[in-house]
Amino acid sequence: MHIITRNLLRLLRTGLFLQEETIEPMSAWKWQRMGQYAAMHDVTSLVYRGMAMSRSQFFANTTDTIDQQWRQRAQMLRDRQAQLWKALAPLTADLTALQLRPVLLGPLAMSLAYEMRADRQATAIDLFFPYETKAHKAEQWAWEHGTDTAMADHNTMTYTLNGIAVRHHRQLLPLSNALHARTLAAIVGDEFRESRPTFADIDNQRVELPQPTLLLLRQMLAVAEDVLSNGVHLGRLADIAVFLRREGHRVDFVKLQQWTERLRLGPMAQLQGNLLCSLLGLSADEVPFMDADAAFDPTPFADALFDRKGSSAEWQLRQATGDVFVSAVGSKAMLRQVRHSARHMRYYPTEGLAVLTAAFAHSLSDIEE
Repeated sequence: MHIITRNLLRLLRTGLFLQEETIEPMSAWKWQRMGQYAAMHDVTSLVYRGMAMSRSQFFANTTDTIDQQWRQRAQMLRDRQAQLWKALAPLTADLTALQLRPVLLGPLAMSLAYEMRADRQATAIDLFFPYETKAHKAEQWAWEHGTDTAMADHNTMTYTLNGIAVRHHRQLLPLSNALHARTLAAIVGDEFRESRPTFADIDNQRVELPQPTLLLLRQMLAVAEDVLSNGVHLGRLADIAVFLRREGHRVDFVKLQQWTERLRLGPMAQLQGNLLCSLLGLSADEVPFMDADAAFDPTPFADALFDRKGSSAEWQLRQATGDVFVSAVGSKAMLRQVRHSARHMRYYPTEGLAVLTAAFAHSLSDIEE
């Protein structure tokens, strides 16, 4: 494991759990490189908090220029999140008054479990509408009140409201495997019908959240999609770590196990548990959905943390002008994506194959007939 990786994980754990760890000496270039990696994983503010807590260590001291860059970047991200929170209460109040039942998702929802919620980076307000008719009415409202309104896909509408980015979701989380998508929809429908709503008080406005067990399931599925498509994302993995440590007592792990079995998520859940313990310092007791595995080697996953360059967007298949054959734009990225998906498919084979097929289908949709 590279020294940048080791130090970034130590500082991330320090920022997450406010428990200082020993930092190894690094050059100014490596500190700058770490800043790029932290931004890649949406953990800049958390790592900077870890740096601030480690100032008493000689080797954790950075140059004034580097420290200023980190501080300015972290403050900018915290200010952006504060703007989202300020806009959330009136937005949900308007939508609730219309009986549309907006449910908060995404980084803002997960940040409520953090010691310092402003440390969880967020760029938009994510709202889920659990009922189809209400989701449609919410989209009509967005067309009337928002700007730059568009359908990102059949599941997600994006728009801007008073300078704030907002996303409306028709699904708790889109899955590539159609059977899994239907199973998740059934789980979500049952949960919203049978469970009491969960609320958070935001600026004297009650904002609904998914029930804790369902929120954890969504995050585990999001991390699974990361692993299958582009590698572990530290920000979303950190969400699970913080949630388990601070909100784990509110999770029904018997129900969670039943859901993971229905979604065939078992091996992927085991992998996530191993990563939570080996990379983010949780104990096996804090991760009830995994079995302790002393033989697990996190090195390949740690080494691949910063190789997140390849995505399906980089290798769209296109028809060359005047050529009847299909050529690949960014073929190296395509091959890297295929190798990555194949390497991790064993942890969630049914979804992994669907993810790869969907990526190819998305590329092929751009070919002229």
